[in-house]
Amino acid sequence: MLTNAIDGDSHNFVVFDTDVGTDDAWALLMLIRAEQEKLKNVKILGVTCVHGNTQIQHVVRNVFRVLDVAKRSDIPVFKGASSPLLPNSVKDFFHGDDGFGDIYDHEGDEQVMSRLQEKHAVTALYEFASKFPKRVSFVLVGPLTNFALCLKMYPDFAEKVKDVYIMGGNRKGVGNITACAEFNFYFDPEAAFIVTNEDRITKTILPWEPCVPNPKKNHITLEWRLKTLSAINNQIIHLMDPVEKKCYESFTAWCPCDAYLTAAFLFPELIIKKDSKCHISVELGGTHTRGLMILDHIKEKSDNARIIETIDLENFKKVAMWVAGYDVNVLTMSLSAMEEESQNFVVFDTDVGTDDAWALLMLIRAEEKKLKNIKILGVTCVHGNTEIEHVVRNVFRVLDTVNRPDIPVFKGASGPLLPIPMDNNPFFHGVDGFGDIYEHGEDDKIFRRLQKEHAVTALYDFASKYPKKVTFILVGPLTNFALCMKMYPDFADKVKDVYIMGGNRKGVGNITSCAEYNFYCDPEAAYIVTNESRITKIILPWEPCLPKPEQKYTSLEWRLKELSAINNPITKLMDPVDSKCYGRVGRKQWCPCDACLMAVFLFPELIIKKESKYHVSVELIGTNTRGQMILDHKKEKADNARVIEMMHLENFKEIAEWTVGCNINL
Repeated sequence: MLTNAIDGDSHNFVVFDTDVGTDDAWALLMLIRAEQEKLKNVKILGVTCVHGNTQIQHVVRNVFRVLDVAKRSDIPVFKGASSPLLPNSVKDFFHGDDGFGDIYDHEGDEQVMSRLQEKHAVTALYEFASKFPKRVSFVLVGPLTNFALCLKMYPDFAEKVKDVYIMGGNRKGVGNITACAEFNFYFDPEAAFIVTNEDRITKTILPWEPCVPNPKKNHITLEWRLKTLSAINNQIIHLMDPVEKKCYESFTAWCPCDAYLTAAFLFPELIIKKDSKCHISVELGGTHTRGLMILDHIKEKSDNARIIETIDLENFKKVAMWVAGYDVNVLTMSLSAMEEESQNFVVFDTDVGTDDAWALLMLIRAEEKKLKNIKILGVTCVHGNTEIEHVVRNVFRVLDTVNRPDIPVFKGASGPLLPIPMDNNPFFHGVDGFGDIYEHGEDDKIFRRLQKEHAVTALYDFASKYPKKVTFILVGPLTNFALCMKMYPDFADKVKDVYIMGGNRKGVGNITSCAEYNFYCDPEAAYIVTNESRITKIILPWEPCLPKPEQKYTSLEWRLKELSAINNPITKLMDPVDSKCYGRVGRKQWCPCDACLMAVFLFPELIIKKESKYHVSVELIGTNTRGQMILDHKKEKADNARVIEMMHLENFKEIAEWTVGCNINL
């Protein structure tokens, strides 16, 4: 089971929803090339057809033409909506009546249609998302009818979607089908309205304006397309040349908008020069503006989409040549950027006690096994389970055990933003965070290994170097992260996402009656971080980690006998620590909360049993409730975090075995 989860979780699943005209065809060919080259581990689940550039029957024919040329008849194709939610007045079609320049005959229609899957495209969308929840990207390059219908048929569909990439709309009111509207949004404005206003879905939108050829600036000439790109003279070119010659016969520039979007999905570092976030919607009632994409420039509403503003057309030429079949060396100037983009950068912020140590060991194992292309940028230390000096020592103990002195370590905040009473703190992990069993000799040598930079500055520098590409895993008090937010107002805009172990969703405390330890250790920091709506937050609170009679859990006996039987440097380091810490309080269950959070990050399919979205905050002034995490159950405020409610703790044993080095094949 674990092996299957690891293999499946490494895929970037994609569904391509299309009204195939010429630019859709190039986009589909690009996805196919990416899958064949194992770029980003792309796995195409299927192609769903929608009305738009042409009637639905022609869309189906064109999809099969492309798949046949690419020799990919294995990709399933689904027929979808044949008309918009409400009638429109579109009569002229750039790509011809059949979407492919009206140059091919349509013989053998019955045979073509017999290759379709029986399921409707809308049903297929939902089933793909249900089979691989939060793991499927939907690339939408036609009218949004199929996707909107799925949202309305299945209310939980949005919660299952990983993200969507949309070619459509306009950010400056420039139209290409009416004076103010872009084709895809105008063709079905109601569908576009439904999709753009679904705040549960992460949306990246390439509007019309960045695609518009501008002779005064950079643009791709039709001459380049029909001479330079066509020089390879293969089956792809044989298919596309006559179509584009016909469709572009009155134009001098090549403008494959849908291929631009797919390139932005596959090669963001190469293609996206500038993007921004905004709340978007769609005008439905304007006499002249129906179908216009509306941007909330005055920021009255929370951002709900990322808008691509400028694209790099010179780099797109290289990508187009790669798609057409030129040797991959055509991308040598960009390979490092592509490799970097495929990496999942991680910063681990910790107050290392025993469960933190297991979390760090798991993360290191993932990097060494190239799971999810993990790249650990550094470990930042914060006060919490013990004093900051002990945290530093413990981090180096873990790194030395697994021979990873290359990972940089940064010393951070030594105390909370405001003083807190900790007289009732029993220091579960011991005074030194590691059970008080190891000597603390050679401190000078240890502390000389620290980076000179403060942890807070390091957090910002990592986010600035790799904007929107760094995941921060926070398993201690949130002081470092909160300080970084207050020092650098743009820090939140640069963060990809954060995973937090802390808080409580039912008011169950473990340091006071109502507060969880990490949040109570610095309530103000927890308040600052949880209330930052610009950051995607995944929170594992205390309650799901609690072993319960009705829930399978990992016993301490299993931990200290069966897991320890592996008898390697990891278990030799951790056995005496866990034995001392758990034995001192008489606990019979092994409950490494921080390692559970790491498992949520690395193996969501194995660990997450139930989750939901809430607006979360933190109580600061309650006499008995200071540090308690507050959930807006009444839904009066916009959700700002994913909260893990239940875990498959029975699966954690397999992950723990994998962490210590077992070659598991389950």
